[in-house]
Amino acid sequence: WFSFRVESPEPRDVTITGTPKVFIDGENSDEAPDGTRPEIRVWLDKDENLIANGPSVVTSTDQAGLVWVGISIPDDSAVSFTPEIVQ
Repeated sequence: WFSFRVESPEPRDVTITGTPKVFIDGENSDEAPDGTRPEIRVWLDKDENLIANGPSVVTSTDQAGLVWVGISIPDDSAVSFTPEIVQ
């Protein structure tokens, strides 16, 4: 699980996505040594209620606050994730 805050000076709808990466030997990679890739599975609000499944979520900055994202992690791997606002 990763968490982050969504804030804006003015309320607006935003689409949030990101690309989880496997962290190997000090570098990010798209896939683990066994060929599996980390994937975004779910998005939860601050109260841990499901707000979306899949690779992105649309939320309002006046309601979002803390957001949790559940990511599958390949065996024996560390994963990094940076959220991106696309709208």
